[in-house]
Amino acid sequence: GIFSSPRMEWAQCDFAALAAGAIVTTVYTESSPRQVQYLLSDPGADGVVVENAELLDRVLEVEDRLDLSFIIVMDEYDTDREDIYTLAQLHELGARVYDDATYQSWLEERSPEDLASLIYTSGTTGQPKGVKLTHRNFRSNVNQVYRRLAPRPDKDPDLATLSPETTSMAFLPLAHVFERLAGHFVMFGVGATV
Repeated sequence: GIFSSPRMEWAQCDFAALAAGAIVTTVYTESSPRQVQYLLSDPGADGVVVENAELLDRVLEVEDRLDLSFIIVMDEYDTDREDIYTLAQLHELGARVYDDATYQSWLEERSPEDLASLIYTSGTTGQPKGVKLTHRNFRSNVNQVYRRLAPRPDKDPDLATLSPETTSMAFLPLAHVFERLAGHFVMFGVGATV
């Protein structure tokens, strides 16, 4: 699970988890402890990446009702618990054991049909509902957006297009599927700056 506001580390954690074969589920930062419990227990999350101590407190409040193996905090955080890491500590652990061949094998093992993410509705109309999205689901959406908005010889050159020169600002939570697609996967896919 990823439980954070939009920020660079959100993207890094998402791409790293997907490359390793994990299925990413998301939690809205406005979620109450009860909602956090549901959004992490319903998909069976093994671990969660939280933005800061405030969001960590919400997870810890319901931790006894979750089956988490680890918790990662993006910001600096001091704890004696061996199952809570900062992102910096996780980076250090990874740097010590990183092997390019192993990483490449993870990427080669990915299939377009593999489940990539469980995205939950906001819950404004009742209990949030999880939607299973494969790597192919995201990739086909990225391809369609790019075909529509990429530079093409048949388009008026004054129309806005997506390219590596594009700069975008993430405005919706990345827990929302529209932002995750349009402001995250599409932008990084074209080499834009977010």
